[in-house]
Amino acid sequence: MSKGITDKYSREISKITNKLNALEQGRFYDPPRNNSKMDGYLAHNLQEVRKMFNELLIKIDTEAPSINDQLKETFKEK
Repeated sequence: MSKGITDKYSREISKITNKLNALEQGRFYDPPRNNSKMDGYLAHNLQEVRKMFNELLIKIDTEAPSINDQLKETFKEK
């Protein structure tokens, strides 16, 4: 990935990274291994990571605006 793509989609990448960090820290409910329900069920969160990753790949593939681009446009209009 080039530096430009990493910068452009930094918020999307950050959301995926945060979810993966939470998975690493065991913050999900995965019966019967752990009873912590802080961030929901493990399977559900893995599905979310897959969805976020696929959405990011589609944005990159189609050169769609990133969250950062959308925010810049929103604040530029005001």
